[in-house]
Amino acid sequence: MEKYLYFRTQATIGDDDAAGDSAMYPLSSLTGMVPTADDTLAIHFKPIIAVQADGQDGAVVNNDKVIVTLSSNNTHKDVIERLAKLFAGSRDSFISVADDK
Repeated sequence: MEKYLYFRTQATIGDDDAAGDSAMYPLSSLTGMVPTADDTLAIHFKPIIAVQADGQDGAVVNNDKVIVTLSSNNTHKDVIERLAKLFAGSRDSFISVADDK
């Protein structure tokens, strides 16, 4: 069974109506996580809408990323480890990773 990761940036459900307010990716499209600042972590995915490279058959030149703000500075490793354990151990197909509600 495929697992799906959910992210939401809007606190009010009525405002959750634009691109970038919510996203869901299959776990299988996760390509990696990297720190981007003391308090942010970028989670990268294969793109939902792939942009093809010029002259390269099938080459994709973009990826999707979700930026997560950490509650404590410089805790990237701890967050990555917790997420990896959550992804591996969850029996649910829907995993809410970040939800600002």
